[in-house]
Amino acid sequence: VGVQASLRGLALAGGLAVASYGISWMLFGSLSYAGEPGDGVFAELARSHLWVTIGHHLGLLAVHLVVYLALLLLAEGAVRGTEVAVGRRLRHPWRWRAVLPLLLNALIMLQAMALYPALFDEHFYQAGGLRRSIQEMAVGLGPYWVAPLVLPAVGHLVHLGKRRGRARLLAVVALVLAMVGGAHQLLFRHSSAALATGDRPNLLVLACDSLRGDKISAVTTPAILALAESGVFIPDLRISVARTETAWTSLLSGQWPMQHGIRHMFPTQAEVAQPFPSVFRALGAAGYRTVVVGDLGSEQFADMDFGFAERQVPRFDVSSIVQGRFLMAQPLLLAYAALPFVDHGLAAIRLEPTYNDAANVTRRLLDELDDQPSGKPFALLAIYSAAHFPYAATYPYYQRMPPYDGRHR
Repeated sequence: VGVQASLRGLALAGGLAVASYGISWMLFGSLSYAGEPGDGVFAELARSHLWVTIGHHLGLLAVHLVVYLALLLLAEGAVRGTEVAVGRRLRHPWRWRAVLPLLLNALIMLQAMALYPALFDEHFYQAGGLRRSIQEMAVGLGPYWVAPLVLPAVGHLVHLGKRRGRARLLAVVALVLAMVGGAHQLLFRHSSAALATGDRPNLLVLACDSLRGDKISAVTTPAILALAESGVFIPDLRISVARTETAWTSLLSGQWPMQHGIRHMFPTQAEVAQPFPSVFRALGAAGYRTVVVGDLGSEQFADMDFGFAERQVPRFDVSSIVQGRFLMAQPLLLAYAALPFVDHGLAAIRLEPTYNDAANVTRRLLDELDDQPSGKPFALLAIYSAAHFPYAATYPYYQRMPPYDGRHR
């Protein structure tokens, strides 16, 4: 009976995964980028890289399957807990097992909408009508949609207590709490024990793409302002060319564009293949550990060699573009792709302009500091794109913005 139930559950999860993937693709399968229509361009990319496209389709289907297996396990807790509460078996329990994962998945998606509204803007808010109303409801009520997920977990505990007794139940609860506490310590606790480097100072550069000096104030950026006031603040510093690749090359090398050769946003492979002189290259040669981490605004560091020994940045290539477009057509998966640590497996999410989550950049920055060898100085560059178009604020920061009802709400 156990084997039959497991096979039936696997088949149900597979059916839900295929149905969710297909329906999402039919409803949301646009290949635009950054709000600009580009279906023809991206469709041609998908056709010309057929095996890459097929691989990404299968990969996202597999993620759907894993998600529904986990949700089916939660739904089983709701079913069994209800049966214990009412004192009898439910009629048609497999219908409940089929419906509850869909309901739980919808709640998780609404939770993600409240946390990352810009990530769902393209297929919900901009679509108007019912879809806009769904997103406005999700954002209006805030990130509390996953609270009902506690009930299925409680259902599992109630069922376990009835079958195994109170002592076994308490042991399981203690084990779960210990595992959660251990995971929290492992994933979120950071140490500064290895940051002392003797007489050589560490260097930490925090860069925010498109943030103007006149927008640094006690209201908008109090922590940055306090840091600036403790040193030298130059609010009217001018750059060579207002383009990312050119500006970074001039900033790190101290050269004008006519000297280093990067004059626009689309340099050739030959132009970016050269090892550029930079302050980080010099620090690496002096024994420093050199690292760059970032989100969308740091993708040029994946191809341009500024002397960083370690690069935790997204790569802007055909495979990542195709995967990112396919992922954006799956709103039920976006809720999971935006979770901490999951973006390692679905790295294409980091190339999405609407995924400007500064917290994830900071988390990876702290992870790098945790890995810092004792006694070795570091030179670390962290690049944030939250202030860049399309201004994708996350919770709770979008609540601090003035009233606005335009395209980039």
